[in-house]
Amino acid sequence: MVNNLARYRKFMEMSQKEMATVANMCLTSYYMKEKGAREFTQAEMFNIYNCIKKRVPEVTIEEIFYRES
Repeated sequence: MVNNLARYRKFMEMSQKEMATVANMCLTSYYMKEKGAREFTQAEMFNIYNCIKKRVPEVTIEEIFYRES
């Protein structure tokens, strides 16, 4: 899955470790998922989406996880 998650994370000036905490997972799992080697669970996507939405209210979950820009 190619996604925009890294772009949004960097825009928010968050580290992968900080985003892993938001998603309730270890850093290694987050890294693998952000790079597309593994899939995010729905719960992980929802937690990340809610975090990003606080800073970017118009964002959709599809823009973060399902569209390549």
